[in-house]
Amino acid sequence: MKEFDLKAWVCVPREFDVFKITRSTIEALTYGNFNLKDLTLLQLDLKEKLIGKKFLLVMDNVFGLMIMMLGITLKRLFNMGLRELRF
Repeated sequence: MKEFDLKAWVCVPREFDVFKITRSTIEALTYGNFNLKDLTLLQLDLKEKLIGKKFLLVMDNVFGLMIMMLGITLKRLFNMGLRELRF
């Protein structure tokens, strides 16, 4: 696991909520609490933290159709420099 700059394990809520998933991801990466209430600002902050870094992101509790929805969301979000995304 030393080959990754950042690692995070995020438990995805049963109700698909991009805001909650994004905030949980930032909190897992930084070990902190984020009070931002705007999804765009959260996504920009996440982008800033991940750009140019090799990271491992485990999305736990993801089933069925949620896999496709999460995949589309993550690809859109991480497409700003992501070389590879695996499911």
